[in-house]
Amino acid sequence: MRKTRLLILLALLMTAATGAWADDLSESFTTNTGASVYTGEHFTITGSQCDEDGFYLSKANSRTVTITSKNGEVITMIEMTYNWGLQHSASTSATAGTVSADGMSVTNINGTTVTISTTADTEDAIQIDHWKIYYGDAPAVPKHLITATHDEQTRSLEQPLPYATTIGEFYEAVTGKSFSDLISTMSLLDMPLNGISSSKTDVVSIGELNGASTPVTVNADGKATISISFGNYVQGIFVSVVSPLYAYMKDGVKDADKWTVKVGEGQAQALPIGGLKGDGSETVTLQYNGRLKVKGVKATSDAAPAAKPVATLTEAPKPLDEYYVGDELLETLGTAEGGTLMYKLTTTNVKPTSTEGFSTENPKGVENAPSYKNYIWYYIKGDDTYSDSEIFGPIELDVWDS
Repeated sequence: MRKTRLLILLALLMTAATGAWADDLSESFTTNTGASVYTGEHFTITGSQCDEDGFYLSKANSRTVTITSKNGEVITMIEMTYNWGLQHSASTSATAGTVSADGMSVTNINGTTVTISTTADTEDAIQIDHWKIYYGDAPAVPKHLITATHDEQTRSLEQPLPYATTIGEFYEAVTGKSFSDLISTMSLLDMPLNGISSSKTDVVSIGELNGASTPVTVNADGKATISISFGNYVQGIFVSVVSPLYAYMKDGVKDADKWTVKVGEGQAQALPIGGLKGDGSETVTLQYNGRLKVKGVKATSDAAPAAKPVATLTEAPKPLDEYYVGDELLETLGTAEGGTLMYKLTTTNVKPTSTEGFSTENPKGVENAPSYKNYIWYYIKGDDTYSDSEIFGPIELDVWDS
């Protein structure tokens, strides 16, 4: 199979929370009816005391006003109109953000709730009857990959967590069959549905038994088995949940269970895997039956350009049997696929943090008494179609004066 086709087998997906907010989103409230709670489309305003002149702020009477978003909207700024006690406005304080010098606005809140109060000691010092709340859209909720297997059938879906459904919907999504029909069939065999449980309730929790309507909630990343009991007969659905950035094998891939993946220098794992960073710093390597097939792909987000495969080492450099100060130290320089080997010699066993100072030249021994140690580090500088490899080494040598 060609490498370009193999690369398609690894799907790297990420739904990332974004900090981009729409401009000039706001909601206004007039709070002069005496109610203690005012509810709008996006926010709820709750206060300790309100009359026809507005909400009271009072340190002496512990009167405050709290603004809370209803759907996760991020409050960025609040503007307030004072109906009473303007002389005390500079004493206004807030649990989040920055209060202006005149106390008539709060900026940089960047949260979903904020409480407004006053430090003025005067009883019922301030009344506010109008509020303008600026906000940004709620951050996108990252979706997780939920994979379920039953009777050798596997299906996957992407949902934000917690994901609430019913056993009927979940069973049908996995098997394509009606759970109500299964209950009826088993009842005819004198095996009624008498229990649904989860092996790990922090991953998947089950609500009160109610036939096909029994609640099922996927709560967190991890693995769990849903056991469905009909009398003494039990069916199982194996559930695996991984984080928003993950790698998985596409549906229909032959011998999908024979593929493994490893991240960086970690251990090979079965797919799917999650917890990837998505910042281009990780190398994800696919293997088939333990043999290297795809030599490397960078984990990136959908929005990022497609990453180049990583240049790979096909033969490591080999040192000479004898070496002295001033002599070239490598008998063979090694070989690579997708780039050119670069070398750097140091006199301390500290791995370089960058590729600065590497060259294609065969390193020459340097004097380093009293330890006489020389260390050779190397990496592969990728060509136009490959990215650079990690830095390998060291090759540790005792280099003597000739």
